[in-house]
Amino acid sequence: MTKNELEIAFKKGKLDIDCIDMSLTQMRTDTPIQYKGTGYIHQNEEGMIEFKIYCCNTNTNMTDCLRRDFSKKSGEIFSESDYFQLLAIALDGTTWKAERFLIDASWPTEGKPIIIGRVSELRAEWNTQKPAHSVRIIFFEQANIPCIIDKIEFSTNNCDFTFRKFDNEFVVEAHSGDSLDDYIHIRIQEALRFILAKSVSWRVLERSDGHRSWVELTSPIKRSANTQLCPPITCANHCYIDDSLNLFKLYLDYITQKAPRNRWHACSYHLHNACEASANSIDAWIVGLCVAVEGIVSLIEVERDSEELKNISLLKECILNYIGREEKFNQFKARVKGLLGMLSATSPSDKLNYLMHQGLVARENIVSWKKIRSKHIHPSEMAPRSEAAKDFQLLIDHINGTTTLMYNVIFALIGYRGKFTDYGTRNYPTKEFPLNLIIESSKDLEL
Repeated sequence: MTKNELEIAFKKGKLDIDCIDMSLTQMRTDTPIQYKGTGYIHQNEEGMIEFKIYCCNTNTNMTDCLRRDFSKKSGEIFSESDYFQLLAIALDGTTWKAERFLIDASWPTEGKPIIIGRVSELRAEWNTQKPAHSVRIIFFEQANIPCIIDKIEFSTNNCDFTFRKFDNEFVVEAHSGDSLDDYIHIRIQEALRFILAKSVSWRVLERSDGHRSWVELTSPIKRSANTQLCPPITCANHCYIDDSLNLFKLYLDYITQKAPRNRWHACSYHLHNACEASANSIDAWIVGLCVAVEGIVSLIEVERDSEELKNISLLKECILNYIGREEKFNQFKARVKGLLGMLSATSPSDKLNYLMHQGLVARENIVSWKKIRSKHIHPSEMAPRSEAAKDFQLLIDHINGTTTLMYNVIFALIGYRGKFTDYGTRNYPTKEFPLNLIIESSKDLEL
Protein backbone atom coordinates (compact mmCIF):
# COMPACT_ATOMS: atom_id res chain seq x y z
CA MET A 1 0.00 0.00 0.00
CA THR A 2 1.47 3.36 -1.03
CA LYS A 3 1.37 6.40 1.27
CA ASN A 4 -1.29 8.01 -0.91
CA GLU A 5 -3.46 4.87 -0.80
CA LEU A 6 -2.91 4.70 2.94
CA GLU A 7 -4.06 8.32 3.42
CA ILE A 8 -7.17 7.84 1.28
CA ALA A 9 -8.19 4.66 3.11
CA PHE A 10 -7.52 6.28 6.49
CA LYS A 11 -9.57 9.38 5.66
CA LYS A 12 -12.48 7.19 4.57
CA GLY A 13 -12.24 5.22 7.81
CA LYS A 14 -11.35 2.04 5.91
CA LEU A 15 -7.77 1.44 7.04
CA ASP A 16 -7.10 -2.32 6.95
CA ILE A 17 -3.58 -3.72 7.40
CA ASP A 18 -3.06 -7.49 7.45
CA CYS A 19 -0.04 -8.44 9.55
CA ILE A 20 2.07 -11.58 9.28
CA ASP A 21 3.76 -11.02 12.64
CA MET A 22 2.44 -9.08 15.64
CA SER A 23 3.87 -8.85 19.16
CA LEU A 24 2.68 -7.13 22.32
CA THR A 25 5.07 -6.37 25.16
CA GLN A 26 4.15 -5.08 28.60
CA MET A 27 5.77 -1.73 29.45
CA ARG A 28 7.83 -0.66 32.46
CA THR A 29 8.48 -4.03 34.05
CA ASP A 30 11.51 -6.30 34.40
CA THR A 31 9.59 -9.46 33.41
CA PRO A 32 7.13 -8.22 30.77
CA ILE A 33 4.11 -10.18 29.60
CA GLN A 34 4.30 -10.91 25.88
CA TYR A 35 1.84 -12.02 23.23
CA LYS A 36 2.82 -13.02 19.69
CA GLY A 37 0.84 -14.10 16.67
CA THR A 38 -0.81 -12.91 13.47
CA GLY A 39 -3.70 -10.49 13.01
CA TYR A 40 -4.64 -7.13 11.58
CA ILE A 41 -4.95 -3.40 12.22
CA HIS A 42 -8.10 -1.56 11.16
CA GLN A 43 -10.45 1.35 11.92
CA ASN A 44 -13.77 0.94 13.67
CA GLU A 45 -16.98 2.80 12.79
CA GLU A 46 -15.83 5.84 14.80
CA GLY A 47 -12.49 6.01 12.98
CA MET A 48 -10.51 4.72 15.97
CA ILE A 49 -7.42 2.61 15.21
CA GLU A 50 -7.79 -0.91 16.59
CA PHE A 51 -5.92 -4.20 16.28
CA LYS A 52 -6.61 -7.88 16.78
CA ILE A 53 -4.03 -10.61 17.41
CA TYR A 54 -4.61 -14.33 17.21
CA CYS A 55 -1.97 -15.29 19.73
CA CYS A 56 0.07 -18.46 19.23
CA ASN A 57 2.80 -17.76 21.77
CA THR A 58 2.65 -16.12 25.23
CA ASN A 59 4.40 -16.29 28.60
CA THR A 60 1.19 -15.92 30.65
CA ASN A 61 -2.03 -17.89 31.08
CA MET A 62 -5.74 -17.32 31.57
CA THR A 63 -5.61 -17.76 35.36
CA ASP A 64 -2.89 -15.14 35.84
CA CYS A 65 -4.65 -12.80 33.43
CA LEU A 66 -7.94 -13.03 35.33
CA ARG A 67 -6.15 -12.61 38.64
CA ARG A 68 -4.61 -9.34 37.44
CA ASP A 69 -7.96 -8.10 36.15
CA PHE A 70 -9.78 -8.87 39.43
CA SER A 71 -7.03 -7.21 41.50
CA LYS A 72 -8.01 -3.79 40.15
CA LYS A 73 -9.84 -1.49 42.53
CA SER A 74 -12.53 1.07 41.80
CA GLY A 75 -11.09 4.58 41.66
CA GLU A 76 -7.55 3.28 41.11
CA ILE A 77 -5.86 4.59 37.95
CA PHE A 78 -3.82 2.37 35.67
CA SER A 79 -0.10 2.06 36.37
CA GLU A 80 2.54 2.20 33.65
CA SER A 81 2.91 -1.59 33.80
CA ASP A 82 -0.73 -1.94 32.72
CA TYR A 83 0.13 -0.53 29.31
CA PHE A 84 1.55 -2.36 26.31
CA GLN A 85 3.50 -1.60 23.13
CA LEU A 86 2.86 -3.08 19.70
CA LEU A 87 5.23 -4.18 16.95
CA ALA A 88 3.50 -5.38 13.77
CA ILE A 89 4.90 -6.41 10.38
CA ALA A 90 2.46 -5.95 7.50
CA LEU A 91 2.22 -8.12 4.38
CA ASP A 92 4.22 -5.56 2.39
CA GLY A 93 7.03 -5.63 4.98
CA THR A 94 6.20 -2.28 6.64
CA THR A 95 6.80 -2.28 10.40
CA TRP A 96 4.13 -0.51 12.45
CA LYS A 97 4.60 0.55 16.06
CA ALA A 98 2.35 1.86 18.84
CA GLU A 99 2.74 2.20 22.58
CA ARG A 100 1.01 3.01 25.85
CA PHE A 101 -2.41 1.44 25.37
CA LEU A 102 -4.53 -1.09 27.24
CA ILE A 103 -5.51 -4.50 25.92
CA ASP A 104 -8.38 -6.94 26.34
CA ALA A 105 -7.60 -10.67 26.26
CA SER A 106 -10.15 -13.43 25.71
CA TRP A 107 -9.27 -17.10 26.08
CA PRO A 108 -11.48 -19.29 23.87
CA THR A 109 -8.95 -22.11 24.30
CA GLU A 110 -6.37 -22.52 27.05
CA GLY A 111 -3.01 -21.06 26.05
CA LYS A 112 -4.16 -19.36 22.83
CA PRO A 113 -5.81 -16.02 23.62
CA ILE A 114 -7.23 -13.46 21.21
CA ILE A 115 -6.03 -9.94 22.02
CA ILE A 116 -7.76 -6.73 20.97
CA GLY A 117 -6.78 -3.15 21.69
CA ARG A 118 -7.17 0.46 20.62
CA VAL A 119 -4.24 2.81 19.98
CA SER A 120 -4.10 6.60 19.83
CA GLU A 121 -1.10 6.74 17.47
CA LEU A 122 0.33 4.29 14.94
CA ARG A 123 3.76 4.83 13.40
CA ALA A 124 5.84 3.36 10.58
CA GLU A 125 9.45 4.32 9.78
CA TRP A 126 11.87 3.63 6.96
CA ASN A 127 15.19 4.80 5.49
CA THR A 128 15.35 6.99 2.38
CA GLN A 129 18.06 7.53 -0.21
CA LYS A 130 17.54 11.27 -0.64
CA PRO A 131 18.07 13.35 2.52
CA ALA A 132 15.30 15.82 3.32
CA HIS A 133 13.94 17.86 6.19
CA SER A 134 10.20 18.28 5.92
CA VAL A 135 6.87 17.73 7.67
CA ARG A 136 3.42 17.26 6.15
CA ILE A 137 0.39 17.43 8.45
CA ILE A 138 -3.13 16.49 7.37
CA PHE A 139 -6.28 17.57 9.21
CA PHE A 140 -9.53 15.76 8.35
CA GLU A 141 -11.85 18.72 8.94
CA GLN A 142 -12.96 22.05 7.56
CA ALA A 143 -11.43 25.31 8.78
CA ASN A 144 -11.07 28.89 7.58
CA ILE A 145 -7.39 28.51 6.74
CA PRO A 146 -5.93 31.82 5.46
CA CYS A 147 -5.49 30.88 1.79
CA ILE A 148 -5.75 32.49 -1.64
CA ILE A 149 -7.74 30.15 -3.90
CA ASP A 150 -7.20 27.27 -1.46
CA LYS A 151 -3.39 27.56 -1.36
CA ILE A 152 -0.78 29.92 0.04
CA GLU A 153 3.00 29.80 0.47
CA PHE A 154 5.16 31.76 2.91
CA SER A 155 8.34 31.46 4.96
CA THR A 156 8.94 31.68 8.71
CA ASN A 157 10.92 29.98 11.46
CA ASN A 158 13.60 28.90 8.90
CA CYS A 159 10.94 26.93 7.00
CA ASP A 160 9.04 27.29 3.75
CA PHE A 161 5.37 26.70 4.51
CA THR A 162 2.46 25.75 2.29
CA PHE A 163 -1.20 25.74 3.35
CA ARG A 164 -3.63 23.78 1.16
CA LYS A 165 -7.39 23.55 1.63
CA PHE A 166 -9.58 20.77 0.23
CA ASP A 167 -13.12 19.52 0.82
CA ASN A 168 -13.35 18.53 4.50
CA GLU A 169 -9.56 18.55 4.77
CA PHE A 170 -6.57 20.88 4.94
CA VAL A 171 -2.84 20.24 4.76
CA VAL A 172 0.17 22.08 6.19
CA GLU A 173 3.64 21.44 4.76
CA ALA A 174 6.97 22.77 5.99
CA HIS A 175 10.37 22.30 4.29
CA SER A 176 13.77 23.35 5.56
CA GLY A 177 17.41 23.01 4.61
CA ASP A 178 18.23 22.23 8.25
CA SER A 179 16.93 19.71 10.75
CA LEU A 180 13.47 20.53 12.04
CA ASP A 181 12.55 20.69 15.69
CA ASP A 182 11.38 17.28 16.93
CA TYR A 183 8.04 18.74 18.01
CA ILE A 184 7.40 21.24 15.23
CA HIS A 185 4.12 19.46 14.42
CA ILE A 186 2.89 20.25 17.94
CA ARG A 187 3.90 23.91 17.56
CA ILE A 188 2.18 24.18 14.16
CA GLN A 189 -1.02 22.73 15.61
CA GLU A 190 -0.86 25.21 18.53
CA ALA A 191 -0.41 28.17 16.18
CA LEU A 192 -3.31 27.00 13.99
CA ARG A 193 -5.57 26.66 17.02
CA PHE A 194 -4.70 30.23 17.97
CA ILE A 195 -5.50 31.90 14.64
CA LEU A 196 -8.58 29.71 14.03
CA ALA A 197 -9.99 29.64 17.59
CA LYS A 198 -10.78 26.00 16.91
CA SER A 199 -9.46 22.77 18.46
CA VAL A 200 -8.09 21.31 15.23
CA SER A 201 -6.09 18.07 15.60
CA TRP A 202 -3.92 16.45 12.97
CA ARG A 203 -4.70 12.90 11.85
CA VAL A 204 -1.76 12.12 9.52
CA LEU A 205 1.84 13.21 10.04
CA GLU A 206 4.54 12.59 7.42
CA ARG A 207 8.04 13.49 8.50
CA SER A 208 11.51 13.35 6.90
CA ASP A 209 14.67 14.11 8.82
CA GLY A 210 17.83 13.42 6.85
CA HIS A 211 17.77 9.82 5.65
CA ARG A 212 14.89 8.84 7.96
CA SER A 213 11.19 9.13 7.10
CA TRP A 214 8.11 8.11 8.99
CA VAL A 215 4.35 8.43 9.05
CA GLU A 216 2.03 8.62 12.04
CA LEU A 217 -1.72 8.03 12.06
CA THR A 218 -3.88 9.13 14.99
CA SER A 219 -7.31 8.17 16.23
CA PRO A 220 -9.84 11.03 16.48
CA ILE A 221 -9.76 12.99 19.74
CA LYS A 222 -12.89 13.84 21.68
CA ARG A 223 -13.59 17.56 21.86
CA SER A 224 -16.47 19.96 22.32
CA ALA A 225 -18.76 20.56 19.36
CA ASN A 226 -19.92 24.01 18.23
CA THR A 227 -17.42 26.12 20.15
CA GLN A 228 -18.28 29.83 20.26
CA LEU A 229 -14.87 31.45 20.74
CA CYS A 230 -14.14 33.91 17.93
CA PRO A 231 -10.72 34.09 16.20
CA PRO A 232 -8.39 37.10 16.59
CA ILE A 233 -9.36 38.27 13.09
CA THR A 234 -12.66 37.33 11.46
CA CYS A 235 -12.43 35.65 8.07
CA ALA A 236 -14.83 38.29 6.68
CA ASN A 237 -12.17 40.93 7.28
CA HIS A 238 -10.25 42.17 4.21
CA CYS A 239 -6.99 41.87 6.16
CA TYR A 240 -7.70 38.29 7.28
CA ILE A 241 -5.12 36.47 5.16
CA ASP A 242 -2.08 38.72 5.59
CA ASP A 243 -2.54 39.53 9.26
CA SER A 244 -3.61 36.00 10.21
CA LEU A 245 -0.44 34.65 8.60
CA ASN A 246 1.54 37.27 10.50
CA LEU A 247 -0.11 36.11 13.72
CA PHE A 248 0.69 32.49 12.84
CA LYS A 249 4.36 33.33 12.25
CA LEU A 250 4.78 35.34 15.46
CA TYR A 251 2.91 32.87 17.64
CA LEU A 252 4.84 29.92 16.16
CA ASP A 253 8.14 31.67 16.81
CA TYR A 254 7.12 32.61 20.37
CA ILE A 255 6.03 29.12 21.47
CA THR A 256 8.96 27.42 19.68
CA GLN A 257 11.33 29.42 21.86
CA LYS A 258 9.33 29.24 25.10
CA ALA A 259 7.46 25.91 25.19
CA PRO A 260 8.67 22.74 26.96
CA ARG A 261 10.11 20.20 24.54
CA ASN A 262 7.17 17.80 24.21
CA ARG A 263 4.38 19.81 25.82
CA TRP A 264 2.06 22.63 24.84
CA HIS A 265 3.02 26.16 25.75
CA ALA A 266 1.00 27.49 28.70
CA CYS A 267 -0.65 30.13 26.49
CA SER A 268 -1.89 27.42 24.10
CA TYR A 269 -3.31 25.44 27.00
CA HIS A 270 -5.24 28.47 28.30
CA LEU A 271 -6.56 29.16 24.79
CA HIS A 272 -7.66 25.54 24.46
CA ASN A 273 -9.60 25.72 27.73
CA ALA A 274 -11.29 28.97 26.73
CA CYS A 275 -12.26 27.50 23.36
CA GLU A 276 -13.62 24.21 24.73
CA ALA A 277 -15.55 25.95 27.53
CA SER A 278 -17.28 28.18 24.99
CA ALA A 279 -19.23 25.18 23.64
CA ASN A 280 -21.01 24.66 26.95
CA SER A 281 -23.28 26.79 29.15
CA ILE A 282 -22.75 30.54 29.23
CA ASP A 283 -21.54 30.19 32.84
CA ALA A 284 -18.93 27.59 31.85
CA TRP A 285 -17.88 29.81 28.93
CA ILE A 286 -17.35 32.78 31.23
CA VAL A 287 -15.36 30.79 33.79
CA GLY A 288 -13.12 29.21 31.13
CA LEU A 289 -12.52 32.56 29.41
CA CYS A 290 -11.80 34.53 32.59
CA VAL A 291 -9.38 31.92 33.94
CA ALA A 292 -7.63 31.85 30.55
CA VAL A 293 -7.16 35.64 30.64
CA GLU A 294 -5.66 35.46 34.12
CA GLY A 295 -3.32 32.63 33.09
CA ILE A 296 -2.16 34.39 29.92
CA VAL A 297 -1.64 37.69 31.76
CA SER A 298 0.67 35.83 34.17
CA LEU A 299 3.04 35.25 31.22
CA ILE A 300 3.60 39.00 30.82
CA GLU A 301 6.92 40.07 32.32
CA VAL A 302 6.92 43.43 34.10
CA GLU A 303 10.15 44.81 35.51
CA ARG A 304 9.74 45.99 39.10
CA ASP A 305 11.45 49.06 40.50
CA SER A 306 14.60 47.99 42.38
CA GLU A 307 14.00 50.48 45.20
CA GLU A 308 10.45 49.19 45.64
CA LEU A 309 11.65 45.58 45.82
CA LYS A 310 14.30 46.57 48.34
CA ASN A 311 11.69 48.23 50.57
CA ILE A 312 9.40 45.19 50.29
CA SER A 313 12.28 42.96 51.38
CA LEU A 314 12.92 45.17 54.42
CA LEU A 315 9.20 45.20 55.26
CA LYS A 316 8.97 41.40 55.16
CA GLU A 317 12.08 41.09 57.30
CA CYS A 318 10.70 43.49 59.92
CA ILE A 319 7.33 41.72 60.14
CA LEU A 320 8.86 38.25 60.39
CA ASN A 321 11.37 39.39 63.02
CA TYR A 322 8.53 40.85 65.09
CA ILE A 323 6.47 37.65 64.84
CA GLY A 324 9.54 35.62 65.77
CA ARG A 325 9.90 37.56 69.04
CA GLU A 326 6.29 36.94 70.02
CA GLU A 327 5.66 33.33 71.02
CA LYS A 328 1.87 33.76 70.78
CA PHE A 329 2.23 34.44 67.04
CA ASN A 330 4.34 31.34 66.21
CA GLN A 331 1.33 29.42 64.86
CA PHE A 332 0.79 32.18 62.26
CA LYS A 333 4.41 32.55 61.15
CA ALA A 334 4.27 30.18 58.15
CA ARG A 335 0.99 31.65 56.94
CA VAL A 336 2.21 35.24 57.26
CA LYS A 337 5.41 34.33 55.42
CA GLY A 338 3.33 32.99 52.53
CA LEU A 339 1.15 36.10 52.42
CA LEU A 340 4.19 38.39 52.49
CA GLY A 341 5.65 36.48 49.55
CA MET A 342 2.82 37.85 47.41
CA LEU A 343 4.19 41.38 47.88
CA SER A 344 7.16 40.57 45.64
CA ALA A 345 4.95 39.15 42.88
CA THR A 346 3.24 41.27 40.26
CA SER A 347 -0.51 40.59 40.39
CA PRO A 348 -2.69 40.20 37.27
CA SER A 349 -4.29 43.56 38.04
CA ASP A 350 -0.86 45.24 38.18
CA LYS A 351 0.10 43.69 34.84
CA LEU A 352 -3.16 44.72 33.20
CA ASN A 353 -2.74 48.26 34.48
CA TYR A 354 0.79 48.23 33.07
CA LEU A 355 -0.49 47.07 29.67
CA MET A 356 -3.28 49.63 29.77
CA HIS A 357 -0.83 52.49 30.31
CA GLN A 358 1.25 51.16 27.41
CA GLY A 359 -1.80 51.44 25.15
CA LEU A 360 -1.93 47.66 24.64
CA VAL A 361 -5.28 46.86 26.27
CA ALA A 362 -8.42 48.94 26.67
CA ARG A 363 -9.78 50.01 30.06
CA GLU A 364 -13.36 49.00 29.18
CA ASN A 365 -12.27 45.46 28.34
CA ILE A 366 -10.49 45.12 31.68
CA VAL A 367 -13.72 46.26 33.33
CA SER A 368 -15.66 43.60 31.41
CA TRP A 369 -13.26 40.90 32.60
CA LYS A 370 -13.45 42.16 36.17
CA LYS A 371 -17.24 42.20 36.25
CA ILE A 372 -17.88 38.68 34.94
CA ARG A 373 -14.83 37.22 36.70
CA SER A 374 -15.93 38.45 40.12
CA LYS A 375 -19.51 37.30 39.61
CA HIS A 376 -18.86 33.83 38.18
CA ILE A 377 -15.54 32.73 39.69
CA HIS A 378 -16.04 34.26 43.13
CA PRO A 379 -19.85 34.38 43.44
CA SER A 380 -21.53 35.80 46.54
CA GLU A 381 -24.96 34.80 47.80
CA MET A 382 -27.63 36.02 45.45
CA ALA A 383 -31.36 35.64 45.21
CA PRO A 384 -32.34 33.04 42.56
CA ARG A 385 -33.25 34.56 39.21
CA SER A 386 -35.09 33.08 36.29
CA GLU A 387 -33.41 32.77 32.91
CA ALA A 388 -35.86 35.34 31.56
CA ALA A 389 -34.62 37.90 34.10
CA LYS A 390 -30.99 37.74 32.97
CA ASP A 391 -29.53 40.55 30.91
CA PHE A 392 -27.99 38.39 28.21
CA GLN A 393 -26.96 41.37 26.09
CA LEU A 394 -24.82 42.67 28.94
CA LEU A 395 -23.30 39.23 29.47
CA ILE A 396 -22.46 38.89 25.78
CA ASP A 397 -20.94 42.39 25.74
CA HIS A 398 -18.70 41.47 28.69
CA ILE A 399 -17.73 38.11 27.13
CA ASN A 400 -16.80 39.86 23.89
CA GLY A 401 -14.80 42.50 25.73
CA THR A 402 -12.97 39.82 27.70
CA THR A 403 -12.23 37.91 24.48
CA THR A 404 -10.69 41.02 22.96
CA LEU A 405 -8.69 41.58 26.15
CA MET A 406 -7.33 38.03 25.94
CA TYR A 407 -6.20 38.47 22.34
CA ASN A 408 -4.67 41.89 23.02
CA VAL A 409 -2.58 40.39 25.84
CA ILE A 410 -1.37 37.65 23.48
CA PHE A 411 -0.52 40.29 20.85
CA ALA A 412 1.63 42.02 23.47
CA LEU A 413 3.31 38.70 24.34
CA ILE A 414 4.29 37.82 20.77
CA GLY A 415 5.05 41.34 19.55
CA TYR A 416 2.23 41.58 17.00
CA ARG A 417 1.62 44.77 15.08
CA GLY A 418 -1.37 44.89 12.75
CA LYS A 419 -5.12 44.71 12.47
CA PHE A 420 -7.52 42.71 14.64
CA THR A 421 -11.24 42.35 15.26
CA ASP A 422 -12.54 44.33 18.25
CA TYR A 423 -15.31 42.14 19.70
CA GLY A 424 -15.61 44.51 22.65
CA THR A 425 -17.34 47.03 20.35
CA ARG A 426 -20.65 46.14 18.75
CA ASN A 427 -20.56 45.50 15.03
CA TYR A 428 -17.02 44.15 15.55
CA PRO A 429 -14.94 46.87 13.87
CA THR A 430 -11.40 46.30 12.63
CA LYS A 431 -8.78 48.12 14.71
CA GLU A 432 -5.04 48.52 14.74
CA PHE A 433 -2.73 47.05 17.36
CA PRO A 434 -1.13 48.56 19.43
CA LEU A 435 -4.19 50.53 20.43
CA ASN A 436 -2.22 53.72 21.22
CA LEU A 437 -5.02 54.87 23.48
CA ILE A 438 -4.78 58.18 25.25
CA ILE A 439 -4.98 57.44 28.97
CA GLU A 440 -7.06 60.22 30.45
CA SER A 441 -6.03 59.51 34.01
CA SER A 442 -2.85 58.08 35.51
CA LYS A 443 -4.94 56.36 38.18
CA ASP A 444 -4.72 52.59 38.00
CA LEU A 445 -7.86 50.55 37.55
CA GLU A 446 -8.71 48.80 40.79
CA LEU A 447 -9.34 45.09 40.17
